[in-house]
Amino acid sequence: MNRIRRDRGSALIITIVMVLALAALAAAILTEVFFHSNRTSQVMKDDEAMAIARAGLEKVRTQLYLYRTTSAWDSSLSSAADRWNSILRFNAGDVTTVGANGVNRAFTTDVQLIKANFDAMQASNAFTTYRSGDQAAGTGIGVITPDKTNSDVMFGQNKPFRSGGYHVLVRDNVETDGNLNVDTDRVLIVTVTATLEGVQRQLEATVVFDPPVFLPGQALLAEGDILLSGSIGVTGQYGGAGTNNNLEVNNGAVTVQGSLQAVGNITLPNGWTPGGGAIAPAPSQPIPTMNPQQFQTYADYYLNANGTVTNAGGTVLPMTGNGNSANWNGFSFNANNGWKFSGNNSPPAGNFFVGADLNIAGFGSSSGMTASFFVQGNVQITGNGTFTPNLGDVALIASGTLNLQGTPGTTVNGFWGSAGTANLGGNVTVNGTIVTSANPTNGNALTANGSVIVNYDEQIDSLIEVASQVNIRTIRRVK
Repeated sequence: MNRIRRDRGSALIITIVMVLALAALAAAILTEVFFHSNRTSQVMKDDEAMAIARAGLEKVRTQLYLYRTTSAWDSSLSSAADRWNSILRFNAGDVTTVGANGVNRAFTTDVQLIKANFDAMQASNAFTTYRSGDQAAGTGIGVITPDKTNSDVMFGQNKPFRSGGYHVLVRDNVETDGNLNVDTDRVLIVTVTATLEGVQRQLEATVVFDPPVFLPGQALLAEGDILLSGSIGVTGQYGGAGTNNNLEVNNGAVTVQGSLQAVGNITLPNGWTPGGGAIAPAPSQPIPTMNPQQFQTYADYYLNANGTVTNAGGTVLPMTGNGNSANWNGFSFNANNGWKFSGNNSPPAGNFFVGADLNIAGFGSSSGMTASFFVQGNVQITGNGTFTPNLGDVALIASGTLNLQGTPGTTVNGFWGSAGTANLGGNVTVNGTIVTSANPTNGNALTANGSVIVNYDEQIDSLIEVASQVNIRTIRRVK
């Protein structure tokens, strides 16, 4: 009996020990699960807070893109400044008045905060709701990180994003001009502080406004069909042709040093290949519409549709001769045919805005012509001589057709663009590029035949701005 009792006691003790061991193990497991869950939750909060900060940065980038100007983020005009902050806005009652460039602006409703050239806000206590890691509530504009100054301006209160939110601070960078009140180099510093359930993450980014210009990548470029015929030669580092439609070479005497590219089909003579190969289908190439009016403000002289010539100041310049023989430095006007240049005259070097068709029969004296033409109409160029652009590398932009012919020895340089069809012929040599944004239903957008040589060695800046971009150049995590 005693032995049985002793056995039972031992079993009880063993059971108790095992239960305690299992309880301890369970407690350890639960503790680990609890702390792991907390760590996982914290990591998730960190990740989500960083995602919120990135979302705020992208929102600012989008807003800067929508309300940029053509040169910088200069919001000296109140209407532009108001629009700039259409999303990052203060709530009603947050600010009563703010001195912006000496102008008091009342914010008594849910209005957009005036950007006012970034840091021109003079009221030091205007932004009392902004909080970041090292700035207490109620201190308004102040030092946030060591590389910031009191010129910082905060845009908008906390904006909700999921269960958290973000603040945005935009300021001008330190430029060579030393003036933080006006942006001159198209660069801003954007700080985004995200908060999620007590977790804060902060990003600082350098945001840049890039107004890219159209840089033709090939000697011949067209929106519509291209036809290469005769004994045309396309040479140079960028000596190729590209189209967003179809391309045809119908003569084996054609030479192309670079590649031929077409979104549609490429038709070649049997056994003939371009030096850089033929690519079809190729990716579409963005070709801006050739619009001479974009360059009207560059003009030194205006050849008007009414037959008068004016300078940039609007002064009417005198013509020599009378009636149909009247001319200005070799330019004469006909109501039916527009403007024509001929003879051995030497027009002044400059930029010409032409309000009608233009016919150039030779480039004047032996020294040639130095000019840039922006033509509201069709252009016909014949004769001989040398043509050099006056405005950078931009020779001509026409809203109509371009017909460029030449006799042996004729050399033209630069960028030649037309919104209508383009035709090259004769013996002209082009040191540059020909671009047409035409895409006719019937016929070719660009035709090159005869003994034309198009040599394109260095990419030319067309000065035509295409879709501007606001890019994030650098980004760093502050906290």
